[in-house]
Amino acid sequence: MSGHEAVADVLALEAVSAGHGDAGAASARVWLSAATRPDEPARMGIVVDGPVDLSTLLPALESLGLWVTEDARWHAGEGLTIHHLGVRAREASAPALAEAADRL
Repeated sequence: MSGHEAVADVLALEAVSAGHGDAGAASARVWLSAATRPDEPARMGIVVDGPVDLSTLLPALESLGLWVTEDARWHAGEGLTIHHLGVRAREASAPALAEAADRL
């Protein structure tokens, strides 16, 4: 994990924690980091205020034209979960990765 990714996680955790506990309001934050080499996937982080099963997450990302190459998940206390994903555009015609992250 890079320093940039660690800072993005902390900022996302703070934002989600601020909304955590609101009655019936789920909160999530997404960040994206470009690949450093052409043969590597881009990195996407998703911080949510509760568990999200991979079977729920993958179809949502695939509908945005993304292919998930890897997933790591950590529980950050107080019901918060961090997902780190390796993602690539599935096809040349797929939306840009940054656009896909904005749509989440």
